[in-house]
Amino acid sequence: MTLFAGATLSCSDPIGVDYHGAHVLVAADDGLTLCGGTLTHMDAFVAQLSDRFGLVAPTGGEKILFQWVSSDAYAAATSCPDASFGCFEGDRIVSMWAPLNHELVHSLAFAYGRPPTFFEEGLAESFQGIGVVYSDFPIEYDIWSTIDAQSGTFVDRTAAAAFVTTLIARYGVKVFLDLYSALSANSTREEIDQGFRSVLGTSLAESVAEFEAANPPFIDIQDFDAKLMECSAPELTWDGFHLTEFRALDCTQEDAIGPYNGEVLQVLHTITVEKRGDFEINVIAERPEGAIGARNAFSLLPCGASGAETRVYAGERTRLSLSPGRYSLRLLGSSTTVTEIGFTLTRIDSIGP
Repeated sequence: MTLFAGATLSCSDPIGVDYHGAHVLVAADDGLTLCGGTLTHMDAFVAQLSDRFGLVAPTGGEKILFQWVSSDAYAAATSCPDASFGCFEGDRIVSMWAPLNHELVHSLAFAYGRPPTFFEEGLAESFQGIGVVYSDFPIEYDIWSTIDAQSGTFVDRTAAAAFVTTLIARYGVKVFLDLYSALSANSTREEIDQGFRSVLGTSLAESVAEFEAANPPFIDIQDFDAKLMECSAPELTWDGFHLTEFRALDCTQEDAIGPYNGEVLQVLHTITVEKRGDFEINVIAERPEGAIGARNAFSLLPCGASGAETRVYAGERTRLSLSPGRYSLRLLGSSTTVTEIGFTLTRIDSIGP
């Protein structure tokens, strides 16, 4: 059976579409404008995740409808909790932020049903990508207190993302989605355990115990994100010793993604570190009067299973050791005003082994 991502749209849908993508349609409230690379980003994300989930990326009448509303209009546009930023409602996504990959994950995963909120939110958190809001400290998690929660408000999303990511790493996405399909939104803890035994061949308690034994009591959710877009972004070439760039950040640019919470954009790149070593990052930026949103910043995050993000703001510098491998390199700045940012990444030791 071929599974298609997205919900079928009615030809009589009253919402006017402002942005027509290959897989996503965006209907924006008056005054809301996507940055130049956002629709391309959303389409690419849907295509990559559809492939990962074994789905046919939605086209035609199956395209995902993303209704982007102002914060004042959100409560009237959706039945979701006021505390949320976005919501998937079966036939559309309603969101105060654009893009919001978390809700795109929900829309694609809907082809496999609606399991308990813990697994639904855990899958979305596992694939949504790295946010623009910075958090540099690990969080204490508790799987048992949240695994049978009936509302996303009460789900420990850090625990859910980490646990789901671990299951996918061990059993693969296909088997996990079989488990996802075997559960229903109101499954009890006993029914969840039955699903684990039937699909995974192990009990829920054994799976939780194995996860807790392999992880400290405090974990960083970034370690458990697939980083699909971050780690498939265009690669910057360099000699392994010195990388420098100075550029404008402008929401209208074709590689600018945002405006996220209405104020922040990001540009995605990757780099490859061939040899282990110590490096210095130096960031300079111009922030004109009236610019709002996040301070211009440089972000470096290892691709793969784990690794902490290094974020350096304008006017700052830092030193760090980098292991060989691929890294996500992001530039962040204001989406409301054109700014400029420059950085240097310089090797400060002799080449190691």
